[in-house]
Amino acid sequence: SLASSDADGTITSYTINSVPPTSQGVISIPCPPTPAGATCTGGFADLTAAVLTANPGGIVLTPAQAAALRLDPAPGFNGNVTFNYSAYDNTGNLSNTAAYTLPVGSPAALPVSLISFSGQRNGNDIIAVWKTENEINADHFEVEYSTDGINFNNGGLVNANNGAVNNYQFTLKNYTQPLYYIRLKSIDKNNQFKYSGIVRIRFSDKLVKAVAVMPNPVTDKMNIRISSDVATNSDLKVINNLGQVVYSQKEKLIKGDNLFSITNIQNLAKGIYTLQVVIDNEVLSVKVFKY
Repeated sequence: SLASSDADGTITSYTINSVPPTSQGVISIPCPPTPAGATCTGGFADLTAAVLTANPGGIVLTPAQAAALRLDPAPGFNGNVTFNYSAYDNTGNLSNTAAYTLPVGSPAALPVSLISFSGQRNGNDIIAVWKTENEINADHFEVEYSTDGINFNNGGLVNANNGAVNNYQFTLKNYTQPLYYIRLKSIDKNNQFKYSGIVRIRFSDKLVKAVAVMPNPVTDKMNIRISSDVATNSDLKVINNLGQVVYSQKEKLIKGDNLFSITNIQNLAKGIYTLQVVIDNEVLSVKVFKY
């Protein structure tokens, strides 16, 4: 299922911007309503490349459809299935764009464990900062950029350190559009790769505090996006349905979008949790579903 949140409103629709190849599997949604070009069979409609072509602006889903989205893997496929989506709030504005990854079969070997990824403006430049741990057989990173959140280009390469804990920084020089989206591609020596979440970089828009978990539900890792209007500190807490704090950590925030991961949640019981983020005495919360 897809999930997102918005600091100054509610999410009213989702748009699928890409679909996986049928060699990996087919994603489907409950119907009706049925997107143009799709067929409603047994209460579900498959979202294929042909359906995406019939919806040039993307396949629009209701929140109920997004929550019940499912994947039917192709027989014999093992690996990660990835597609892109956007979330829109109750004013029609873009709230979030992200890549959604679903593991199928045997878990694909990942080159690194990404702890955080963030970016911020410095004049006409964009500074990307990230932190990793447990790099094994990692080769390099590529910082990718986009002006629409869908089509990405390679902005530069940074070689991997292959250390236990690693801090990196890369500057994209002379990027003058009012809005960019950046993401990190981690590549190992066998050319296996993994994408980070997507960070929005605005030139002069007014920023607001917001938090989102992607994807949601979670299994063994919680990917968190925190937007902040100032550079400051934050407290993160995961709270169970009894009001007990089962995990906490502190993170430094830059002004703009910040991505963090909580990687050791596989032992948490299945159920509904609350991720609480405190930024300068302001409390932001989002429901998290643990599978």
